[in-house]
Amino acid sequence: MNLTRKKLTKILPIIVVICFFYLLNHYTPLLVDDFNYAFIFGTEERVRSISDIFISQYNHYFIQNGRIVVHFMAQLFILLGKDVFNVVNTFVLVIYVFLLLWHIQGRLKYSPYLFMVVSFLIWFLIPAFGQTMLWLDGSTNYLWGACIILTSMLPYRLYKGTSKKWVAFITPVLTFLGGWTNENTSGALILMLILFLCIWKCRGIKIPTWSIIGIISAVIGFILMIGAPSNRVRADMIASSPLINRIWYVIGGLIEDFGIFIVIFCILFVLVINGNLKSELLKNMTIEPCIFFTGALASYMAMALPTYFPDRAKFGAYSLMLIAVLSIGNLAVKNHVMQKRFLLTTILICTIFFSHSFIDAFVDIKRTYNLWDERIAYFMRMYDEGKEDISVKVIFPKNTHNALHGLVDLRSDPNKSPNSYTARYWGFKSITGIFDE
Repeated sequence: MNLTRKKLTKILPIIVVICFFYLLNHYTPLLVDDFNYAFIFGTEERVRSISDIFISQYNHYFIQNGRIVVHFMAQLFILLGKDVFNVVNTFVLVIYVFLLLWHIQGRLKYSPYLFMVVSFLIWFLIPAFGQTMLWLDGSTNYLWGACIILTSMLPYRLYKGTSKKWVAFITPVLTFLGGWTNENTSGALILMLILFLCIWKCRGIKIPTWSIIGIISAVIGFILMIGAPSNRVRADMIASSPLINRIWYVIGGLIEDFGIFIVIFCILFVLVINGNLKSELLKNMTIEPCIFFTGALASYMAMALPTYFPDRAKFGAYSLMLIAVLSIGNLAVKNHVMQKRFLLTTILICTIFFSHSFIDAFVDIKRTYNLWDERIAYFMRMYDEGKEDISVKVIFPKNTHNALHGLVDLRSDPNKSPNSYTARYWGFKSITGIFDE
């Protein structure tokens, strides 16, 4: 009986996350850019096969940006269908939680309590949750992109002087993909991988050949991404805006977003270093959290380069900061600086707040889903009647966890995006948004 209860305690948090997250995915429709990526980029032809996606991403590389890896996945799942995406995206979220967990602990170990804490913090702290976790195009760019980057870092995080032979083969592939994923976080990835090598050197640990090749692969992937011809337009925009102004703007955002995290990290770091350390090994383990802390700051500050810094672009930086703070917090618990009761109390409090927060979010997401259902029925009716130019009411989200929050549903100008994307997808000449809340 006790064994069964113990197994249930371990698996229950995973089941709950899967059920809740799938529910949110199911009631999130295709939105905004999803309609654009249903077509071969730069053409009026729909994507109907995998080969079409390759053509589309080739065009995308020269027209839009160099983020080919994540946009390929976006177009693939638009082709496969939203129902398939809902299932896969749910499990990608679980993988993301596990990756955070493994990087926090520095080993492939599952702790149901820490799994719950990480899941709660993702819900409450990750900015633009709906855009980065539920929106198809957004989640493949940020959630899935973060999973690729964190996976590519695992061989470095877990390396203790020896490694399996297969690690040498898979690591360069993973880091290549990680370097070709997201501009600011991929840059931070390269920095952190270099810092891992520096730590090994200082500790007298042999630096394996695969780790150096892995960094070179990441750099190649990064260059291919930022070197896309389509980025020249962005470069011109960057050149027209004073760098010092952008730096001050990002520093202000950094203090606002990460100020409390920086304070908590520093306090915990001092407590662990000055605590009753019985193991020199535990003291040495404080260096790894500093690598993630540095990576988080670098990822955030890298956004001083572009002129556009949406909240969803902070996803990678927040992921790394969560790892940094929880890593040092985990060491504090091990060192008995913080009692495990604190962890259980935190879980209980978070559960109470989460219940209320989830209900509010679900109600609004379901409302948006119902409005889209009505809109689709209207689209079908107008299409059957041969209408080419139509008008529909704009949908306004009310909850920050809604995928539509921070996005533009429709505009009053039918010639602008996302109106043009939506009209083309549903077979109309134009769609005009009516602003009537």
